[in-house]
Amino acid sequence: MKFRIFFIFFLGAFFLHAQENERGSTTESTKKDTVIGTKRALVIGISEYDSSKLTLKYADDDAELFTSYLTKIEKVKEENITLLTNKEASSFNILNGLQQLIKSTKKNDIVYLFFAGHGDVVSKDNVEEKIGFLLASNVNDSREFYGTQGVVPFHEISVTVNAIANKEAKIILVLDACRSGYLSSEGTKNNLETFNKYLENSTKLLSCNPNELSYEGDNLTINEVKKGNGYFTYYLVLGLMGAADLLQDNKLQYFELQSFLDVNVKLATNNRQTPMVKSKSSTDFFRSLTANDKKEALEQVQNPSGIKNLLLNRSGSSKNEMLLNLNSDIIQQFNKALATENYYGNSESAYEIIKKAEKQQRNKEEIVQLMKNKLIVALSTRAQLLINDYIGNVAVLPNGNTFVKNAKHLEICLDLLEKDNFSYQRMLTSKLFLEAYAIIRNKQLAKYPIAKQKLEKALQMETKAAYIHNALGIVLNYEEDYKRSFDHYEKAQKLIPSWVFPFNNMGLNYYDKSDYPNAIKYLKIALSKKQTNGNVYNSLGVLSNAKGKYSEAEMYYHKVKEVNGTYLPITLRNLGSLYENKGNVKKAVDYFLEALDKDSTDVYSIFSYADILIDENIDPQKAKQLLQKAIKLEPYFSGGYAKYADFLRRYPKNNTDLVKADSLYKIAIKNNPFYVWAYAGKGWLLKKQKKNDEALASFLAGIKKNPKKASAYYYLGNYYNNGLSNKEKAREYFEQSLQTDSFYMPAYKGLITLLNSEKKYEESIEMLQKVIQRNPEAPLLYNLLGNTFYSKKEYEKAILYYQKAIQVDGTFAKGYSNLGYCKLLAKEYEEATNYFKLAAKYNPYNHKVSSFSKLYLLQARKAKRSNHLEEAKVVLEQAYQLDSSLATVFAMTEWYYFTNESHKTAELIEELNSFSAAKSWQIKKYELLTKIYIDLKEKDKAQVYLSALQKINPTPNYILQALVYSLQNKGTEAKASLQKVNSILLRDKFLERNYSTTTMKAIQKLQK
Repeated sequence: MKFRIFFIFFLGAFFLHAQENERGSTTESTKKDTVIGTKRALVIGISEYDSSKLTLKYADDDAELFTSYLTKIEKVKEENITLLTNKEASSFNILNGLQQLIKSTKKNDIVYLFFAGHGDVVSKDNVEEKIGFLLASNVNDSREFYGTQGVVPFHEISVTVNAIANKEAKIILVLDACRSGYLSSEGTKNNLETFNKYLENSTKLLSCNPNELSYEGDNLTINEVKKGNGYFTYYLVLGLMGAADLLQDNKLQYFELQSFLDVNVKLATNNRQTPMVKSKSSTDFFRSLTANDKKEALEQVQNPSGIKNLLLNRSGSSKNEMLLNLNSDIIQQFNKALATENYYGNSESAYEIIKKAEKQQRNKEEIVQLMKNKLIVALSTRAQLLINDYIGNVAVLPNGNTFVKNAKHLEICLDLLEKDNFSYQRMLTSKLFLEAYAIIRNKQLAKYPIAKQKLEKALQMETKAAYIHNALGIVLNYEEDYKRSFDHYEKAQKLIPSWVFPFNNMGLNYYDKSDYPNAIKYLKIALSKKQTNGNVYNSLGVLSNAKGKYSEAEMYYHKVKEVNGTYLPITLRNLGSLYENKGNVKKAVDYFLEALDKDSTDVYSIFSYADILIDENIDPQKAKQLLQKAIKLEPYFSGGYAKYADFLRRYPKNNTDLVKADSLYKIAIKNNPFYVWAYAGKGWLLKKQKKNDEALASFLAGIKKNPKKASAYYYLGNYYNNGLSNKEKAREYFEQSLQTDSFYMPAYKGLITLLNSEKKYEESIEMLQKVIQRNPEAPLLYNLLGNTFYSKKEYEKAILYYQKAIQVDGTFAKGYSNLGYCKLLAKEYEEATNYFKLAAKYNPYNHKVSSFSKLYLLQARKAKRSNHLEEAKVVLEQAYQLDSSLATVFAMTEWYYFTNESHKTAELIEELNSFSAAKSWQIKKYELLTKIYIDLKEKDKAQVYLSALQKINPTPNYILQALVYSLQNKGTEAKASLQKVNSILLRDKFLERNYSTTTMKAIQKLQK
């Protein structure tokens, strides 16, 4: 039968650069000091020999596969690769290629020599030692190798290796060669011994033991064109790409490659081919890996093919040596289950088929073991892919149920494996991790102690598993055990120096401790490792937002899209919260909706959107539905229960709602005893129920459980201020909040508002000016300073600081409304209008133009009463420009009437008539329009509006009736109507308030 033996030798100067450090101890400086020259390669693969007796199936495919590996993974330039396949791989071309390698190689170069084809070892009576050869395409089939063409003596390979090594270059020798058709197992052994003699003191990766054969499969493929490869070559390339990185540290070590090849090649060949890895140290470092290459490699591993063609060896025979019945019904059922990913859980699953096969004595043990191996590969690889996604810090990890599912995959694998199997402990470690991380992803915070136990147990089995250290750090950070949390993040980082995730978590660890400089430091380090990591930019945005640096935060959030091509759902949510902080509610809503459109199951986005619907009174009932949905999506997450309790507390229909809110707060606290707001929300509920002592106790319980969180002190300070009107205690806790986190913006707002309410303006000003010196990029601080001067009625200074807030952040919407109020009080009406328009644009829910226009109308009335008629006119015009509503159009129309300019009202009357209005407004409108047309002496229109007035107003207006009669030349009727008017209503003072001078003259004429 045809077979090949596979060798990889790492020779010469390669060992000058081998890593002697403990696993994970290689420093960045060590890497930088290693000089790498040009990468070169001679790749040979021969399937089609001149003699048809020597034909192989996939040797040329193996060469092309290895070439693809070199170009795509090792980044060898195509011009530095010589690829010889089939006819081109003559002995001359091969030997010439070797000479060219010797000639072109320089110090620090890396040289690859790959040969896939036949090899042979012969001995002659007059030769004291066995001589080995690689067989070129033009070899004869009589085994006459001496003095003939068509062979490459092992001696020439040795000369090439030594010459390259003497140049202080590295050489990687890959030989898949044996005398197919001629060599017995004993011959294979001789072949190995010959290689060992010529190439001593080397590291070897061998496709099989000396007494085994090397097999190939028809159904193996890594690209779309080729349909077969040798099992060893196939899994070797996948292993080198990263599938062999069992410890997930992005460093491939020899023992990992041995383990990967041992498991996969043995599983694929039903234990008939056992690879060997021999090196000076099994923990030596081979090559660095990338997460993407690993993922692709594992995805290839996870796609197991059927069994029928699995055991074809290099002979190309369709029969298997064990005479196994691979076309039996049970095998076909098993293959169908694999193809449809029906792994376990029902009677037709692959797992149940294996169990049936074990019970049926007619099934050979090898068949059952083969099915077990195939199912183990399918399930364990899927679990490893999920772990790799976690390690790769993918933008969005799947939910916790996916981790539960994959933990179950590994449980099935462990059931199928013997405990002494090499892979058993590794799979058990992964299973414990997946179970623990399922708790983390499902936000089962009350079960974090269980997750911690599982992770600690996993680390006992594999102390250098970086991904487990990182997960344990997350749990400890939640428990506010920041020191131990940081230690585990640091261990993960040292084990995988290029991994961004631990650096990001170390930054957030410092952020949770309110240590902003160190938080930024570690996040910047994370960026230096991978500048396209969107999660790190998102974290930097969170820090900037917390410090009130909104422009900087927004820049970081937009950077996420720049490097990822799209926003992360969490980034869209953070942008929404950012704009809500700025007062731009409209844009905040847009971002929350976009986040939910991207991931409708993200409960944090649901909470944020529900909060703004309630706080801005946009749609509280919709918010209620969203909160109920969130609880269903994440039944273990405290946030859903606390937020829903908030809704019931704020909008109770009856006392039952308040009782339900209390139970929801209790669930929230039970699920997450570190959730500060649950204690505060419950405190406000108890206050509403007039249980002041219990309310205070709830706030204090929140502080006791969260002594390192600024929000806990702020919530209590807010309660003392707004709930108990205890200013002294409120100030105490606001200040305690700022001592905990000197950048905590809500506490500044609470404290400054309190001081201003007590008219302690100078204290507010001094405090804010000091803080601004330390944090000059926070618009909220300038806004608070503006509020202080506004409270002092120093409007010019208030305007100055509100404008400064907008200069720092042009989208700080709160500044526009404040500027509008100040400009209105300063009687700079046109500028006020522009600011109010912007305020309404950014927050059309709470800053309605109709509300602002009412202020103008009030100001106009004041100006009119003070006889400042020009000012009143300007104010009314600005009100109309700001909000062309029924109220402002009526006011402008009325103004022209009273100033005897009724001839200017035509367009306004048309606009006025376009509004739907309540009865009270209709009465006012018809009265005004009747007056206008009386002044214009348009009797028909005056009569129309008077008639309309009389239809809806049961109280007759005899003055207007008299004036209309007068227009109609009905003098007698006019006088009669006027006589019905109460004389008080005909006094000048009353007439001046209700009629224009033109109308008053007409009335006085009638009176005469």
